Amino acid sequence: MLEGRLPLMLFGRVVDSADASRCEGGDYEVDARLRFAPAGTAERSGAGGWTRLSITANLSVPLRCERCLEAYDHALRIDTEVALVADEASAAVVPDALEYIVCEARVRPLDLLEEELIMALPLVPAHPDPAHCGELGEALVALAPEFD
Repeated sequence: MLEGRLPLMLFGRVVDSADASRCEGGDYEVDARLRFAPAGTAERSGAGGWTRLSITANLSVPLRCERCLEAYDHALRIDTEVALVADEASAAVVPDALEYIVCEARVRPLDLLEEELIMALPLVPAHPDPAHCGELGEALVALAPEFD
């Protein structure tokens, strides 16, 4: 198991999607835990075994709201499991409920974590509540109460 607090700046592609100027101070960290566990071997298929990877992470990412263009911190919580396989043939034995990642060479745990962080980012960053968008948010709520 690997666990610890890592500076958000280690994850360049996440920082590229974030409000990068706010990341530079080192105030943003990723609290992460990665647990690797052998999960099974193929039986008659001739395929190799696979490894279950459990990823848990908590962090706050500095983003810019697309509604009001103001900065805000977006909380992310990741709790997922994936299967690591050597090749496509090995993926045949992975349970359907798990996504799999083909790892043909050595795997860098930070790269796997970064992929999960990127997938968890919102496609369109926005304050969770339009009321936090100041005057614009108040106008949106007045025009369309379903935003509230």
